[in-house]
Amino acid sequence: KAGFLGRLAARRGRVPAVVHTYHGRIEELDPGSLKGMILAACERRAARASDALVGVSEEEVRQKRSVGVGEDGQFHVIHAGIDLDRFSETRQWERPVGVTGLPVTGPPVAGSSASGLSASGGPVIGTIGTLTREKGLDLLIETLPSVIERHPQLQLCIVGAGPVEAGLRAQASRLGVSGFVHFPGCVEDVRPWLAVFDLLVQPSRSEGLSLAVLEAMAMGLPVVATDVGGMAEAVKDGVTGRLVPAENSVALATALKAVHGDRTRMEELGLAGRERARKFSVSRSAELLGEL
Repeated sequence: KAGFLGRLAARRGRVPAVVHTYHGRIEELDPGSLKGMILAACERRAARASDALVGVSEEEVRQKRSVGVGEDGQFHVIHAGIDLDRFSETRQWERPVGVTGLPVTGPPVAGSSASGLSASGGPVIGTIGTLTREKGLDLLIETLPSVIERHPQLQLCIVGAGPVEAGLRAQASRLGVSGFVHFPGCVEDVRPWLAVFDLLVQPSRSEGLSLAVLEAMAMGLPVVATDVGGMAEAVKDGVTGRLVPAENSVALATALKAVHGDRTRMEELGLAGRERARKFSVSRSAELLGEL
């Protein structure tokens, strides 16, 4: 683990201050296996070589302390932050080709939660991130037959790349929904994609504090996400979106159908999310790190 080796090297090199930041839940620290016991012991040793430990969410700190990593006085919660100016900019975006197959310059405006419709008039839900098992995208695709039955024109955009992409494509084909799912790959700027989404879905099995969720909220999108890691510290269930249990595709499908079925409610959730996103400024995060 880079964090373990880096901190030991810093101590050997007599670096005057060693601060380590945890950016996500470390599943391998969970007790019950030899590997977990060894890695937890390594993390405890590395914590002793650290002057301060930072978690990007309160839940993350709780996990580390539950396995005896660090001392209470060492830990500081500094939430992950985003460039609010960049994601609050009001402008028209060129509609991404990967959503509709057409480079249409349409009405979506950054910050408007319900304007992101495809050229065909159908709703668009989306998710952004590295395509790994931890992101739970197989659970999202599993919901599609049920969700499409309620919303036959729906499109799903999975923005990003990663090792499970081939498996996700195969799953969509097996379920007969491949025509509803788009895989545009990695993109340089996520804002045009967020602008065309009606809502963001984050079905993660494991998460620290999702930047994609914060960015979506800053652009006025409602969020449907799993209640893992620090997600509940960003998404307020019933206020800025919906939180559902992890590994539960039925609950995820129910939430997607309920939120997408009420345009007025989507607007309310998006507006509340935009306001809440102001608490997660990258400049504030940098200021707190500087003070530490």
